[in-house]
Order: sequence, then C-alpha cells, then structure tokens
Amino acid sequence: MLPPPFDSQLEWWAKADLVTSVSYTRLDLFRSARLADGRRKYISPKISETQFSDIRAAVLRGLRFDR
Repeated sequence: MLPPPFDSQLEWWAKADLVTSVSYTRLDLFRSARLADGRRKYISPKISETQFSDIRAAVLRGLRFDR
C-alpha cells in the first residue's frame, strides 16, 4: 500500500521513451506514519516480474531497439 496521495491511483504509467541517469543517493523512499518511538517508517512498493518485463519492453520500443 502506498502513502497518500499515491494510494488513490489505480493505474500507473512509465515514461519509456527516454533514459536518464540519477544518482542512487538522490532517490528517496516513501515515508509513512512514524513509529511509536518517533522514527520514520518507510515502505518499499514492488512491481511484479510481468510488470517489469512490460516496462523493459516499452523502453526498448521507445528507444527503437525492438527492430
């Protein structure tokens, strides 16, 4: 389950016609409610193998490597 406002979206899309490089340190985790001791609680949503395969195929198509 994603935190608000992302939890109300039923459908997501991937921008598959360009590739960008981002430093791992610039990525941020989804934060949810704090734990009882005040520490932040993080969630790690995952996609299925099928979804990953579909995204990979879309990127290859977007970059015209599918020919």
